[in-house]
Amino acid sequence: MKLDFHAPIIADKKAFDEILQNNEEFSSEYAFGTSYIWEKAYNVEICILDNTIFKKYTREGVAFSFPYGQGDTRKALNNVVSYAESIGTKLKFIGMTENRVNELERLMPGKFKFESNRDTWDYVYRQDELAELKGRKFHSKRNHISKFNKLYEWEYEAVTHENTDKCREVSDKWFEVNKDSDLDEYDALERAYRNYKDLGLDGGLLKVDSKPVAFTIGERINEDVYVVHFEKAFDDIEGAYTVINNEFCKRLSGYKYINREEDLGIVGLRKAKMSYKPAMMVKKYTAVMEGEG
Repeated sequence: MKLDFHAPIIADKKAFDEILQNNEEFSSEYAFGTSYIWEKAYNVEICILDNTIFKKYTREGVAFSFPYGQGDTRKALNNVVSYAESIGTKLKFIGMTENRVNELERLMPGKFKFESNRDTWDYVYRQDELAELKGRKFHSKRNHISKFNKLYEWEYEAVTHENTDKCREVSDKWFEVNKDSDLDEYDALERAYRNYKDLGLDGGLLKVDSKPVAFTIGERINEDVYVVHFEKAFDDIEGAYTVINNEFCKRLSGYKYINREEDLGIVGLRKAKMSYKPAMMVKKYTAVMEGEG
């Protein structure tokens, strides 16, 4: 059957959730919100066929996600091959985990060239470690929290669709200060705010002297893994990033791991993500079919 791609809509979430209910992947690509909130930024389109999810990106050329779901993977791959041929493009998969690389090689051996970019790897942490911050490796984090407690009168509250405007106060000011930041992220945040409840997002908000200073927002990937999509804080509120991360993770019960996505090759962001001692890195690969297109 022909693949019929369309921009993701809220109504697609139910099918995503049903197809991926037994998903055991750690990658942020497997959350519906990832497709929806970044749709405009990466020109994301999806197709749901035979209990399988297909994703296409057209921001820079044409690329696909490896088809995933409960259907016949070999048949799904053949569908993508045929679709790429029909539009005259070289078949290219992006964001592939090592499991998917191995599966592609098993089903289509020697057909693809693989490359990996460290900037795109996801950072995955143990939920209990981020919540408890025990041991010598988190000594500096505990010091940041201790200093924060001495400096400020603060409170924490859960983010719901009714108080996303408080998060927007933080993000708007953050983007004003960080003028060179990625405006695609600003647009993605706006999509998250507008559809917060329907996307099933969760979050935490930190206030100092009753004023919002930091927030975090994310969603479930599967029963074991949660993904944090956004985290913003005012740099002049010392320790705000550490506290919002810790307070949110304390309340995020029921998950074993937290995916905090990639660092995009940003030096400061990489240093910050590494400082939390990831339990693992989700390596991602690009696969290009050789001798085609």
